[in-house]
Amino acid sequence: MHLGSNDASELKVPGRAKSKNEQTSVEKFHSLREVHSTAWDTRRHEKAQEFLNHFVRQNIAKIDEIPCEQSLKLVTLPAALRVGFGFGGFKAEE
Repeated sequence: MHLGSNDASELKVPGRAKSKNEQTSVEKFHSLREVHSTAWDTRRHEKAQEFLNHFVRQNIAKIDEIPCEQSLKLVTLPAALRVGFGFGGFKAEE
């Protein structure tokens, strides 16, 4: 199974990826990126966890329940937003 973007080594596998001539500029750029090792990823995760352990609140906030109220309000979106959100041509039922 293949997950993620193609790296330069996959360009040599027949039928797996595009040739360099077919790559977009972004794909060409990504092929130049440094590929990190599992150890590098593990270390990065450890450092991120150290940061969270040090700076993120560890105690439970002593506050009363925060009141919450739900309401439903019907709005009519402008045509441009209806199309942008995929609702073009449909009207809300009243």
